[in-house]
Amino acid sequence: MRWSKVKEAATGPLAWKTWVLTGTLDSMTRDEAEARLRTLGTKLTDSVSAHTKYLVAEKAPGFKLDRARRVGVPVLAEADFLKLVNPLPGSNQ
Repeated sequence: MRWSKVKEAATGPLAWKTWVLTGTLDSMTRDEAEARLRTLGTKLTDSVSAHTKYLVAEKAPGFKLDRARRVGVPVLAEADFLKLVNPLPGSNQ
């Protein structure tokens, strides 16, 4: 999906938030996780900064996890990430 189309549709609670992914997820590939986040209108970057809303960190997270902790970025495990991007039917997300 083109970014311009996502920007038009991005109105949910995760829209316009900056995310960083690091490590390996069990339930999906990195490309699948990025695609899911993009459909929700998020911005993805490769580096953690004070502007990062969430870091998703699982197996072998590397230096990005250290950086997130230093700047106070919330770190989500895979289960918490999935709850945010795959809300239960009937929820407000």
